[in-house]
Amino acid sequence: MGQSTNAIAGWGLVWDNEDTGWNHISDELDDQISAIAAKHRVVINSHCSGECQMPYIAIEESRVVAHRGYPQRISGLVGRDPLPDWHDRIAAAFQDLCAMISTARTAALVMDPKSYDFYDLPPAQGTASWFLASNWL
Repeated sequence: MGQSTNAIAGWGLVWDNEDTGWNHISDELDDQISAIAAKHRVVINSHCSGECQMPYIAIEESRVVAHRGYPQRISGLVGRDPLPDWHDRIAAAFQDLCAMISTARTAALVMDPKSYDFYDLPPAQGTASWFLASNWL
């Protein structure tokens, strides 16, 4: 029997590189990340696994999570074009997230020059689009 994982579908940006430092970013800056997500009505979370977290930013109303053993219907999402404000919301959330990380990175460098890698978020792969990812906790 194989290992099961949670499925995550949504519209937004998704990273597929485990070297983002996201584990450290999300742990250290959780309250600020939550505030950015609420401001732009997006979900900022991670996929892959607990040890190799990779971030994503998804429009709240587009995100569907199928937890192990509990399938979800996505028929309303399949083939759906993004709403007019979705691109702007993702772009603004990404811009705020990068600015917050930049500020945290600068503060961390003052305290510990070796901490730079913990606050580095490379560009997302591609542009905002529909994505399907998994999360093994």
